[in-house]
Amino acid sequence: MHFVAFLSLLMAMLTSTVLPDPSVAGMRIKGGAMGGGAQKSSWRLAFFGGLVTVALVLLLLADLRLSRERELMHADREMQTLGGMLERHILDTVERIDLALVTVANGYVQWVAASPSQVNRELAAWLARIPDSQSLRIADADGRFIRDATGMPPAVSVADRPYRLRLKNDPAVGLVLSEPIYARVTNNWVVTLSRRLRAVNGEFIGHVQAAINAEQFTRLFRRVVGEELNFVAILDTEMRLVAADAVINVAPGQYLEVPALVEFLARGEMRGGGVAVLPGSQVEHRLIFQRVAGLPLVLVIGRTSADILAQWWDKAAVYGICLAVLLAGLFSLVRVWLRNYRLAWRLAEEMESAYNNSERRARTLLDSIPDPAWLRDREGRFLAVNDAYLALCGKPREQVVGCLLEEVWSARRAAAFRYQDGEVLEAGARVEIAGRLRHADGVDRYYEYIRSPLRDDRGELMGVAGFARDVTERKAAEERARYLSEFDALTGVPNFSQLPGHLVRLLANRPAAHPALLCLDIDHFKNINDSLGHRIGDQVLKQLAGRISGLLADTDLLVRQGGDELVLLAAGRGGVSGVAQLAQQLLDAAMVPLLIDGRELRISLSAGIALYPEDGGDIESLLKNADAALHGAKAAGRNAYRFFEPEMNARAADRVELDARLRKAFEVGQLCLHYQPQYHLASGNMVGVEALLRWFVEGEGWIAPARFIPLAEETGLIRSLGEWVLREACQQAKIWDFAGRGLMVAVNLSAVQLASAGIVDVVAGVLQQTGLAPACLELEITESMLMANTEAAIATLAAFRQMGVKLAIDDFGTGYSSLAYLKRLPLDKIKIDRSFVCELAEAEGRDAAIVQAIIAVARKLGLRVIAEGVEEAKQAEFLKEFGCDEVQGYYYSRPLPAEGILGVLAECAGVVQKKEKNSGQLAESFL
Repeated sequence: MHFVAFLSLLMAMLTSTVLPDPSVAGMRIKGGAMGGGAQKSSWRLAFFGGLVTVALVLLLLADLRLSRERELMHADREMQTLGGMLERHILDTVERIDLALVTVANGYVQWVAASPSQVNRELAAWLARIPDSQSLRIADADGRFIRDATGMPPAVSVADRPYRLRLKNDPAVGLVLSEPIYARVTNNWVVTLSRRLRAVNGEFIGHVQAAINAEQFTRLFRRVVGEELNFVAILDTEMRLVAADAVINVAPGQYLEVPALVEFLARGEMRGGGVAVLPGSQVEHRLIFQRVAGLPLVLVIGRTSADILAQWWDKAAVYGICLAVLLAGLFSLVRVWLRNYRLAWRLAEEMESAYNNSERRARTLLDSIPDPAWLRDREGRFLAVNDAYLALCGKPREQVVGCLLEEVWSARRAAAFRYQDGEVLEAGARVEIAGRLRHADGVDRYYEYIRSPLRDDRGELMGVAGFARDVTERKAAEERARYLSEFDALTGVPNFSQLPGHLVRLLANRPAAHPALLCLDIDHFKNINDSLGHRIGDQVLKQLAGRISGLLADTDLLVRQGGDELVLLAAGRGGVSGVAQLAQQLLDAAMVPLLIDGRELRISLSAGIALYPEDGGDIESLLKNADAALHGAKAAGRNAYRFFEPEMNARAADRVELDARLRKAFEVGQLCLHYQPQYHLASGNMVGVEALLRWFVEGEGWIAPARFIPLAEETGLIRSLGEWVLREACQQAKIWDFAGRGLMVAVNLSAVQLASAGIVDVVAGVLQQTGLAPACLELEITESMLMANTEAAIATLAAFRQMGVKLAIDDFGTGYSSLAYLKRLPLDKIKIDRSFVCELAEAEGRDAAIVQAIIAVARKLGLRVIAEGVEEAKQAEFLKEFGCDEVQGYYYSRPLPAEGILGVLAECAGVVQKKEKNSGQLAESFL
């Protein structure tokens, strides 16, 4: 490229050969024949100089034109490559969503007999597998939504939507993509994907649809192309805008009026291009149009012409300066000769001097080129190089100019350079290649090489001129885009898209491998994110993924499916026992503490295992069954693994159904509170109650809290439930207070609630709304919750204490029980777990010793003690003997509705009055 300027200088120096020989000029002067001869010679010189000038100008203009075309072609190729990458991502997204739609459409005839909640759960399961879709719904034949993955179909109709009319009127239609529409449910711009629902007789009975948020396309643009493009957009084939990653005066759903795009769509081509000024932009863009194969979508990718040709303009400026200098020199030379031919001797001497310094001038011109440039003769000897080339090879000029290739480069590299020069000399034309070359600083860089034949004034080949452009950054950007399409950016492990292909390759290479698919999930990972922040959560994922990867074989593949879930496809380990051993190794590895920001964190894993081909013949089936097994491991208490069993799918369905029923019960007010009285052990007075959540189902009876409370904690519903329980309990306590029956009401806080950033504000708001005094509310927190993040727990409890709320630690002795932590917590009461009370009748047993120790520790720390689960008189007697302050349990009272508490209060008052009367009579008898 830039070597043309150097050739121009060489040609200018060659013009010195057309100057009259000084001896001839001298002979003419001495013979008196200067006039006519000098004039003719001067005109010949002017004519030849003009030809040289015109030739150089044409040569420079031709090279500039070719280089401009190359820059534009190169930019087009880059944009086409990025367009292809975006197309693949979009096709992958649509394919995943269409798989869910096809499955739902094929199975809907059997689902008609199922309950709405069962269909909604199935939709929710499929929606979880297509994160690119924001919804998954089923509409009936009239366009009204009747089923929804959220469990609550929106009360809107899509009967007037064009895509729904096409589905209804065309029995043979397949996947239908809508125009960009403004969603009536979610109030955002979306593109819907729909499939027809058919009855057994083929009659249209509705459709199933998913929706891709337009913002999802924008995030895809930024993830794939980054900052490389000035404009990226996706349109439908009617030129309506779906999404764009640029500021233009066109909103989603409006038409993007670009004449070149209109012509492209009219031609029906798959790929094209054009130049246009986009709406809202004042600059020209070079655009590439890319139809998305099989879909009514068009990608529009563009860069500004100024951005593309920035380097070309720099080159043109250099050429212009060189040409101006050259023309000025030539015109000055001709002017001097025309004015006085008698100066020939002096001019000849000056040109000779200039010729002697030609190498220095050539080197100066080459050094003005920022990229490596060189000239070599046919034997591979360097004639000239610039400073950039010297930096590349790491040698001084005197060890390069005049030396052969083998004296500058290694034998292998020199042989490659000779072969490439030979191709140019043999073809007599320019050759362009690309390759990697190690720089003298030891860093490998990627170059595009351009080599052209170097000819003398007779047109004969005298060597090769070369130029190398450093394209390392562009190559790195391409590699980064490819990496992001195949690997997870956070953990560095492959993403889920690589899993199906790996299974196919594994079975092809090792037919008897019998692989296993393991779904791995971090236990209580949400608590880590909520309490310590997502940055710590990301570090946990990275370290855990690295630790697991170190335990795997070369044929295994670990991928991140999303969130905190990892999926491992492991080659056969010799049967079920080998897979079980691998699963236990993974669980043990996770238990080793992680060190993050100087903090030691302990986590655990749960794993679900599905075996090929017993549990599924493809990735989708294996993943579904492994996920069901994972839920079984979590239900078993976490930090465990479970192999898939067919009944697990039934349990998973029951779990989804129970979640839907619980949410419905909460919405319609089927939940209620019961209150278990708490008594002062010495006086027998009732001093408080513990609020307990209860759920009664007509025809089924009471559902055990142990069945639905853990489910609420896992799904996040516990936040809403917990706030409702807190408000209901405080309102009831205020009612008792108005009736003159002031009681302390104890409410349990879940781990999810305690980790919430706004829990202190929630409690304060409830107290303010109900008017209950803070001293009448006692919050119970389990020991394990406090130990999970002690510093954050202390800060939250301190805020409660400052508010005036009482604090109790529940189930004490069943967790990690660190006295060093206990003394720092601002507590009022310790609650002894029922597991220590139930065997308390054995006075010499270990439980009795533990209870005595807990009470002694509480006394030293100034805390009150309450024992739960008291069911026998002997247990109460021992607790009273040990100095326990308060008790609760079936021996005293079962949990009662709010109206039953007043009766217990009245009964307690009567007992106390009777005791006081008996005490008075006994005193009188002594007197």
